[in-house]
Amino acid sequence: MHPDKLYALAVRYGELWPKITPQAIDPRTTVSEHTTTRLMAHSKYLAIELQAYARDPERYGEAAEALGIIQTLLSVVGWYTLEQLHEHRTQDVPKLSTHGKS
Repeated sequence: MHPDKLYALAVRYGELWPKITPQAIDPRTTVSEHTTTRLMAHSKYLAIELQAYARDPERYGEAAEALGIIQTLLSVVGWYTLEQLHEHRTQDVPKLSTHGKS
């Protein structure tokens, strides 16, 4: 994925849920130990972190990993379908829904 597109997706995902404060979760925990809101807060945290290094070629691996985690969490919480997430990666960066699956 082109770094500019990766950055644009990070910005869009970071804009979701304006009332939720970004917060990292303990990486030693499992997804099932957290509420939906907590997982959304972690997704937002990762999206904001991703913006900081999405365009750095030396950190592309970290960027791709962060995007994968973000998109996994967005599916786990039921915000987007796997099909929608695939479209985010393969098409122009869409205006993402702020209300989940349509």
